[in-house]
Amino acid sequence: MDPAKMASPFGWRNVLTNSAKIANIIGGYRRHPILRRTADCIEAALASRLSAEARWR
Repeated sequence: MDPAKMASPFGWRNVLTNSAKIANIIGGYRRHPILRRTADCIEAALASRLSAEARWR
């Protein structure tokens, strides 16, 4: 499933990733890519949100 089809039903605008390549590709789908470290991505997935600390790294 492509990112546009995934985003529409859920209302997603931001995509958190640890991959610069994916961040670049996602930007082409009119989504806002957020590039963070792997540990931050895992923490966000478990908590269902990006922590305040990780927002400013």
